[in-house]
Amino acid sequence: MRNGKAVAFAFLIPLLGGCAARPATVVRTPLAERIPPSLTTCATRPDPGAADRQSDVAAFVVELDAAGEDCRGKVDAIRRIVAEDAGRAE
Repeated sequence: MRNGKAVAFAFLIPLLGGCAARPATVVRTPLAERIPPSLTTCATRPDPGAADRQSDVAAFVVELDAAGEDCRGKVDAIRRIVAEDAGRAE
């Protein structure tokens, strides 16, 4: 009976080694790879063209604002990604 316990214990020793604490390996995607290329370029600035009439100027201002809003939205999205990354690092 005693030999049976010794044999059983000999088989258990390798299994117990798997319970040893090992440092966790965390694989993180680099921040630069998580920012989509579509967020790294803004809409082009519109050509002011001829400003012969007030409606020409108004159209330019509307297009200019749309291009600016495109860029502001993309910068905000990048800020959210960076903030999320900072939260993961803690």
